[in-house]
Amino acid sequence: CTAPYVVTEADASRGTIVNADTVVGSSALPGVPVTRTATVSVVVAQVPSITLDKTVSPASVSTGGTVTYTFVATNAGTGELTNVVIDDPLPGLSAVTCPGFDGSLAPGESVTCTATYVATAAAATGGQISNTATVSGSAVGTTTAVQSSDTVLLTVTTPSLATTGSSSALLAQLAAGVLAAGCLLLWASRRKVSA
Repeated sequence: CTAPYVVTEADASRGTIVNADTVVGSSALPGVPVTRTATVSVVVAQVPSITLDKTVSPASVSTGGTVTYTFVATNAGTGELTNVVIDDPLPGLSAVTCPGFDGSLAPGESVTCTATYVATAAAATGGQISNTATVSGSAVGTTTAVQSSDTVLLTVTTPSLATTGSSSALLAQLAAGVLAAGCLLLWASRRKVSA
């Protein structure tokens, strides 16, 4: 006799399928049952995998502006992952926070984490900051470690000092005041000499 069975995600997380079957028959002696039980274990090969999607908002900022990096880690494998950690080495980046996350991801489950960064001109090469984040984790029941990475570009601009009409008017008034003071001093000195 045969019977088909479809392996589930729960089976993959456990790593094995244990199945017991019992056959029952009747003997020639009335009231005496005949039974036999057999158990079989099947190892389910886990395929651990994890992905990382990293974005930055806004994608362009002036020097001194603050941006938010968002990290979405997803268990793309067939077994549970533990010790899931996101690492981003960008100097000056705040701590990566994942509210309510316990470090474990079931198959198909995702976690969203964020970090903030204040853009500096020193960090920008050619007007852009490129950095790579990495997510890593361990497959339950195995010694297998998985990881994935993603890179984004942040454009950093340096604001120029614009000359406004109000500042020009202020400079003109200041120049006129200095000129008037000079004329007054000159007139006073000549009057003193003539006296």
